[in-house]
Amino acid sequence: MPLYLDDAVPPPMPRAFLDVLLDGYTSFGDEAVNPAMVIGLLRERLLPLLPDVHKSLFDLRGQTSWDSLWILYANLATASGGTDKQLGASAAVVSIFVRHTTRPPREVEFPAHLELASFARMADVLGLPKAHPHVGAQEVATPLYAFCRYCWLPQRSRGVCENHSTNSTSR
Repeated sequence: MPLYLDDAVPPPMPRAFLDVLLDGYTSFGDEAVNPAMVIGLLRERLLPLLPDVHKSLFDLRGQTSWDSLWILYANLATASGGTDKQLGASAAVVSIFVRHTTRPPREVEFPAHLELASFARMADVLGLPKAHPHVGAQEVATPLYAFCRYCWLPQRSRGVCENHSTNSTSR
């Protein structure tokens, strides 16, 4: 998908940072935008606007993805502390590139269980079967990756393990 700036409402920021958005809009045109294109433009146009001490934030590991760009946004916003105008504007530019390269705008949701989301991502990378593997006897087969919401024991029903269940017969 191309960059849809007509949907974006950038916060007040210095003109140089708005120019980065406009440069992206004109250079990408109607072609589909991918994360590698975005990080290339950000390194070329946005990085020179920042002090040297913060340039290491753009050193992303591995293949650039929308998630890694969202982490870059979070790192820039955190580094700004809400007071540094340049870093705040940089974070806003990255956010616009991440959200507005699809229509409707991409919504970034934070997982309820960060550890499980990280595990699921690693399972995808390693090619592990994470969709619905079950362990145990056929009558009491338990989903392998379904954990209790209060601990790391296997989930039995309604998101809880036997220890946290109010059903005394399950014990």
